[in-house]
Amino acid sequence: LWADAEKWYGIADKSKDRLPPDYAKVIAQNLARVRLQTGTGDMGAAYWLERLGASTTDPEFEGAVVALGKIVGGGKPNRETVAQLQKIHDQYPPESPRHYSAGAVLLQMMAAQDDMTGAQKLSGKLATDFSAREKTFAAKTWGTTVAPAIVNYYKGESERRLGNFADALGAYETVLAAYPFNEWPDAAACGAAECYVALGDTKTALEKLGEVVKTGAANPASAKWMELAKKRITELSGGK
Repeated sequence: LWADAEKWYGIADKSKDRLPPDYAKVIAQNLARVRLQTGTGDMGAAYWLERLGASTTDPEFEGAVVALGKIVGGGKPNRETVAQLQKIHDQYPPESPRHYSAGAVLLQMMAAQDDMTGAQKLSGKLATDFSAREKTFAAKTWGTTVAPAIVNYYKGESERRLGNFADALGAYETVLAAYPFNEWPDAAACGAAECYVALGDTKTALEKLGEVVKTGAANPASAKWMELAKKRITELSGGK
């Protein structure tokens, strides 16, 4: 059914000028949603990037940010998409929550491409800029809650993968203490555990992993971290 929907929306998209205006204006959105759902083509990346423009409402912007995050999870971002997102991110000043929302997704894309040096540089700047302005953001939006969680997680992840374990731990602990949103505390706890393993402290690593298992999170994003934590506990416990 999804394949049929994509087919017919694709055909309609090419003939929008012959369709009733009210129907024509939702074709691109429906096609992008179907491609995101099915993981086909670019998963609607071009459409979602357009929705990050300055003229969109905050709900539209945040919906596009979430969609782009799902594209990263599907392993789909390409260099062109990353370059376009970089331009969009640069258009928003650090005083805007959108700066951190776009930056958070950009970090996810950098990590997906194994650009840890780039992620280290960007996450460090984003974390510093956000910390300096956090009290000026009155509204609790995706950009002021989930975005800093992602930023600090990837700050930890990039530092860890570059061998800077103490700096990585600081970033992971920031997520756990200050931005416990969505799956990111589970991700940060798993990252922190790997730092302790690298530093020779298996006991603390097991404690961190145990915290993830105890959360019992049912959503798919957190579930993958729970499964990883269970696997690592078994491995670090000698298969017990």
